[in-house]
Amino acid sequence: MKTISALLAMLALDLLGSAAQAQNYCKICHSEQEVEFRDSVHREELSCVSCHGGDASTSELPQAHTKGFRGKITRTQIPAFCAGCHADREQMRPYGLSTDQYALYQTSGHGRKFAQGDAEVAICTDCHQSHRILSRDHPQSPIHRQHIAATCGHCHADAERMRPYGLSVGVVADYEASVHAQAQRQGSAARLPSCADCHGSHGAAPPGVGDVSKVCMHCHRQTREFFHLSPHFKTLAASGYGECAACHSNHRILEPGPELWASTCSTCHEAGSEAARTGEQILALFSQAQADVAQARETIAQARQVPLAVEDYEQRLRTASTYLMEAGPLSHTLDAAAVEELTRKSRSVAQELETEIHEKMEVFEGRRLVVALIWLYLLITILALQYYKRWSR
Repeated sequence: MKTISALLAMLALDLLGSAAQAQNYCKICHSEQEVEFRDSVHREELSCVSCHGGDASTSELPQAHTKGFRGKITRTQIPAFCAGCHADREQMRPYGLSTDQYALYQTSGHGRKFAQGDAEVAICTDCHQSHRILSRDHPQSPIHRQHIAATCGHCHADAERMRPYGLSVGVVADYEASVHAQAQRQGSAARLPSCADCHGSHGAAPPGVGDVSKVCMHCHRQTREFFHLSPHFKTLAASGYGECAACHSNHRILEPGPELWASTCSTCHEAGSEAARTGEQILALFSQAQADVAQARETIAQARQVPLAVEDYEQRLRTASTYLMEAGPLSHTLDAAAVEELTRKSRSVAQELETEIHEKMEVFEGRRLVVALIWLYLLITILALQYYKRWSR
């Protein structure tokens, strides 16, 4: 009986919901917006009249456009209009949402220009859309981590839009070529930075030259601590250059490795100088270690095809790779001896793997040769016996 009552209650609620939805006559004329709104995070709490006013219970146009009807919200009205709810603590408390987005927006480069009467800068709907407002975790959301660069690039890669502000349109292409963007496209599990991580979202603004290193430190704290031990730290601080950007640039951040050492040091240091020799020494240490680790990885792949059990070798290869990875941040000290210690450990493990695997493969090949010789002997013996039987007849 309880089950029947529950089913009847659910049916009644469903019918009530359908009736309420049927009373929304706005969708007769605005079907496209209605379809977009179905996916919106606002769908559960808001309706057309929540933002646009009017009377959704009638299909008669004059009556529908009464009761505080405000129609289309203009571009210049949107930020303050969205803030009517999103800056209200009481309204946002049930959802655990921050109420400072509008205040932050007003401090941003976009918000300051907007306050000066420039309605072409980014506003809420440019990033979040208007009716199909998706959660940032939704894979199709324009503010999903995978799409933020494209969303920002909609304006910042447009030469016509950026010309009045004197801003370069190359920043998006530079970011897309960076190690951060490449790893993100490959589905890396790490939380990799996009535009909003470094510039902020609602309070978006370019960090000052002296603040770039502080932004990078959010992810690369240990690297910055090592950098502060290097002779570069005081020199760059005195010159006003950004610590990290001086070598790595800001948007087009290349994968760290020997190539970066080979191309970067020469921009400041003359060939043959003590600083250049230090860079060449560290470059050689990394190049040798990377070559040995790569060779060990290839040898393990060959052993897997033999087939040999390679689980232990793979674990030890991870150890060699870890030593090499730890040497990366440490290299910012420019202490070649310290880098040499870690790269030596990495090479030692990799070379030991090489030796062991080759020895096992030689033993395996030797055993295969013995087996082949045994089969050859058996075959010859069988043929000899058959010949003898024929001859003895």
